[in-house]
Amino acid sequence: MFIDKIPEAEELMTLLNGRSVDKKLLDEINRGLDKSGIYYRSFARIKAPDSLAVKLNLKNQIYIKENRKLQDLVGVRIVLYFEDDVAICRKIIEEMFEVHQEDSQIDALGVFEFRPERMNLVCTLPEEYAGGFSEKLWQNYRIDRTFELQIRTIFSEGWHEVEHDVRYKHKDEWKAEDYYGFNRELNGIKATLEMCDHSIVHIIEQLTYYCYKNNKTEEMLRYKFRIHFEKEYLSEELKTLLTSELRKELYRIEREEVLTCLSDRLLSDLPKTLDNLVYICNGLQMHNKEIERMSPRIVKDYVEKYQESKRRE
Repeated sequence: MFIDKIPEAEELMTLLNGRSVDKKLLDEINRGLDKSGIYYRSFARIKAPDSLAVKLNLKNQIYIKENRKLQDLVGVRIVLYFEDDVAICRKIIEEMFEVHQEDSQIDALGVFEFRPERMNLVCTLPEEYAGGFSEKLWQNYRIDRTFELQIRTIFSEGWHEVEHDVRYKHKDEWKAEDYYGFNRELNGIKATLEMCDHSIVHIIEQLTYYCYKNNKTEEMLRYKFRIHFEKEYLSEELKTLLTSELRKELYRIEREEVLTCLSDRLLSDLPKTLDNLVYICNGLQMHNKEIERMSPRIVKDYVEKYQESKRRE
């Protein structure tokens, strides 16, 4: 039976001390992201006992009134190098965990809005991790068996860290009329960093096009897909084949579908080589008979299993 107990930091410290749930959960998430090859940094933490007690006390009446619980006992943050990987990262997480869409915070800002933009997903904490805590934690306190996962870009991460300590923790103070100018300046920095995110991807897309027009197929593939490669060069047989029309088809490939295929958690890992990338692109979208003839059986099976799983959804 649930006991609505007054939070006490001393008891919470006993219930939380020495747990490694955050590290184990992060390892699983990293394995999922590594399959796709995208560039990222990741962090995880369990809320400190003192901080947890303060938040539970502060929110207690709201939680009781709305029959809610604290949902970020465990927090994970994924920081991506490129803004167009946000959708891919979110899709990977939604494949791995049950996401509570009604509790998650996913902002879609208007044209004239520049403010903190959130992609905070609330996910069910799998039982193998929830079981790492004392059962008393769930029975005695208003704490949900969930974790919060935040997805950000590198530029937005730095801004959010500063904004959180300077403004968010003192929200009432910053509502004052004489803080108007400071709020605008702080939001203006956010706008500048958002443009930096756009500009990085735009520059790399221009570079991809330059390489395509100048017959630099290997370079084109590296810049287009922007993932960790084990081998960054093509076999001579493929390099000879990928001229003119085939290179154009590769240039037009839908990047997100290819990386989603690579990240499929139900499939075994494939070595991330440029050759295998071309074979996957061909199996998913190009369907060139000559490339299909060259494709290893293991890659063909991989793509076929992925496509079959998508048909069953």
